[in-house]
Amino acid sequence: MKRKVIETAEELCEFSPRLWENEKKAADLIEQKLDEKSVEHQLQEYQVTYPHYPEYWLEADGEEIKCLPSGFESGEITEKIVVDNLHTDFEGTNLNFNPKCPGLSKQTMYEAPALTIARKDVQKVLEADEIHGRLEVEWKQQTGRNFLVGNTEDPELVVFTHYDSWWGGFLDNAFSVSLLMHLAPKLDKENILVLFAGSEEVSQENPYWCYGYRKFEEEHHEVIERCKDIVVVDTIGRGETMVSSDKELMEEALVLNSRDYVEKTEMIVGDFDKVMEIYHSPMDTKDKLTHPEDAIETVKDYLSDYLH
Repeated sequence: MKRKVIETAEELCEFSPRLWENEKKAADLIEQKLDEKSVEHQLQEYQVTYPHYPEYWLEADGEEIKCLPSGFESGEITEKIVVDNLHTDFEGTNLNFNPKCPGLSKQTMYEAPALTIARKDVQKVLEADEIHGRLEVEWKQQTGRNFLVGNTEDPELVVFTHYDSWWGGFLDNAFSVSLLMHLAPKLDKENILVLFAGSEEVSQENPYWCYGYRKFEEEHHEVIERCKDIVVVDTIGRGETMVSSDKELMEEALVLNSRDYVEKTEMIVGDFDKVMEIYHSPMDTKDKLTHPEDAIETVKDYLSDYLH
């Protein structure tokens, strides 16, 4: 199974980053794979508004600094305000970096002009006499798609996973999606519902993440209320996979309009520190997968009561 799961995850990553037109292509692939496996599914379509970035750049004393967009407003960046993007409470125009990642990695999006830089370039920016950057943002609407496999009325267990991604997206979250697609033909579909969601990473709504999950909730809120358990499967396969019931984590990983779900929600996730080394980064590629067998067995064990 490991080989097939990795191969399908690689196919999804051919469309990375899985946003904009690439998210549509990834959704097409998921639908194709479910059909090939004769897995019945329901399609939920919804409207979502995404940021597009026709221009972004940064210079320090005239030297180009590699960067990625991480803001929701257009504007110039001329002040040396550099923040650690693992802390999400900063407001205002900034340059940000992930201290755990050697490359470009954006943990947080900001309601301001903001650019993400690599850890190695922080000192260069701070020591520069002059910096100049620009971010241009355009908001465009498109049709998002969720795929629902199983009981959409009164399942015992609801599984949330997302197929969209920033940049590389192998661990976050192609590997999880691929594994659940390969398990789908064996699931007890009378008692489980698996949601393959788009629009988890970003949207125009506040909060900007988990939008696709909330669109599912809007149409199927009674499922959230009735089900016995909920699990989110995300970023598995790097470091040892664990099952967490940490409530603070649940409130970040699954942001719904109702708050009643938190007490019955768990998350299957990889090693947090190791994931942060590649999080939301072009570095999130297949070679960063370290423990695929452990991830597969953890998910299968968790779902053992719902597998034929």
